[in-house]
Amino acid sequence: MNGCMKNPLFVAAILLALTGALAISQDLPSTLPSRNRHYYMGLPPQPQAQAWLFQIAGKHYRAKITHDEVRAGPDWKPSMALPLSFSKAEEIARAELKKLVGDSASWEVTDLQLKRIANEDQPIWTTPSLVGTGLEFERSLSGYQAKWFYAIGMKPTEGSSPQKHDSFFAVMNLSGVVGKIEEVTAAR
Repeated sequence: MNGCMKNPLFVAAILLALTGALAISQDLPSTLPSRNRHYYMGLPPQPQAQAWLFQIAGKHYRAKITHDEVRAGPDWKPSMALPLSFSKAEEIARAELKKLVGDSASWEVTDLQLKRIANEDQPIWTTPSLVGTGLEFERSLSGYQAKWFYAIGMKPTEGSSPQKHDSFFAVMNLSGVVGKIEEVTAAR
């Protein structure tokens, strides 16, 4: 045997060189994407209603407004004056609470949310900064008009209710039309 073949370092170098040459000569698998391919991320399906759970005197309720009920309200953008003032929205919510407890004056507003839903037949959104990265979104904000609604939460003032966990929610579109408030019964 020749002296070069007895040297383990020499054998390892030859094997490493052959492995490298073999790896370089291989084509990349066709399953890898090309750099110029665009990827679109689907948006999750939108729920068809928004709901809040609450309880009064041990009974459980759901305040719910459908997207159709929200869409029936006026168009609004944050740069515009609200078509329904906070005080008018509170007045409407108190009228709904009065149907359940009788005395709404002893309850205070604890939560006032102005929320929006996307109008599904209009574009949703895009992130232009991602263009060219393979993460483009299919839609754009141009012409986007969202519909808005109120969610108003209330609780009894300190000491006015023996029920420690009582709360109330009302949801309404920006015309003041209230969604449905229904008792939630346990399925048996």
